[in-house]
Amino acid sequence: MNTEQQYVKGFNTGYLLTKYEPELLPGMVKSLPSTADFFQGFFAGKDEIERENIKLQLNEIQLLRNNEQNLERKI
Repeated sequence: MNTEQQYVKGFNTGYLLTKYEPELLPGMVKSLPSTADFFQGFFAGKDEIERENIKLQLNEIQLLRNNEQNLERKI
């Protein structure tokens, strides 16, 4: 496997594990292949899904604030 394929495989693994099985991450990190490209991709995938989750949470907070403001206006 070349460098780019290792990175993509690591990215996908990190993304999917963080999204669907986050409790497996600590154990998986210890047993992952030690190629630098795979690890870089793995942590990039992990970081990407975490950023997506934060964006979703911020959107939910904004919706709650907007709903609260609408209720206050009606009162």
